[in-house]
Amino acid sequence: LLPVLIGMLLLAACGETSATLSNIRKNRLIAIGSAPFEAPLLYQIGQDWVGADAQLGELINESIRKSLQEETTLDIDAAWIGLPYGDLAHKLENGEVSYVLGVYGITEERKELVAFSEPYYTSELVLIINPINSDIRADDLAGLTIGVREGTAIEQFVKAKFTSSQVTPVTTLDDAILALRRGTISAVIDDRYMSAYSLDTMPGASALEVLPNTLGTIEIAVAVHKNATQMLEMVNTIITRVKKENL
Repeated sequence: LLPVLIGMLLLAACGETSATLSNIRKNRLIAIGSAPFEAPLLYQIGQDWVGADAQLGELINESIRKSLQEETTLDIDAAWIGLPYGDLAHKLENGEVSYVLGVYGITEERKELVAFSEPYYTSELVLIINPINSDIRADDLAGLTIGVREGTAIEQFVKAKFTSSQVTPVTTLDDAILALRRGTISAVIDDRYMSAYSLDTMPGASALEVLPNTLGTIEIAVAVHKNATQMLEMVNTIITRVKKENL
């Protein structure tokens, strides 16, 4: 009975594995789930999504098309689907998106719902303050109000590490910066490069300060359906190439 059972499990796994690619083939569409406004890594200019993550997505889409075009001559489009962070894992689990990409941090909670690729970026978390409150430091945030992007791995990190602080969820990093500038929150915690970009490009934000110390790190990866092993292989191959060729 054991060989029969193993065979049945393998067949079931193969069916699950091909489900994502079958949906892409059927709908002629690669649906990339992402949270927009993550400049400079991923953001929109008009109808175009640009940044390093957008370029990584193009390489993944090219690999998916190449794989499917060995079987069919159908043209396959790709579309970015902007969603709140909290919805991404469930949309992927339900098959509503093909994969998730865009500063998407690996967490134990998300691992229960999706499969992650090898990390392609390490997000360094930093503290942003208004210099008028120059006495604020990372080792003394008790009682302060901290702005973080809602539904992100950063929010989970801040809630776990700064238990004596009040977390204020915001939609985007720019929203958090505006709240800090107005004085409605005490500080912001977010990715180092995203924070620097936001302060450099937002009117009136250049006076705010990113403190140099790193509070912690979060590994960023591509997420696929829990059983989409073929997709995961393709994505990991692309990430290996990106690292090797320093793309």
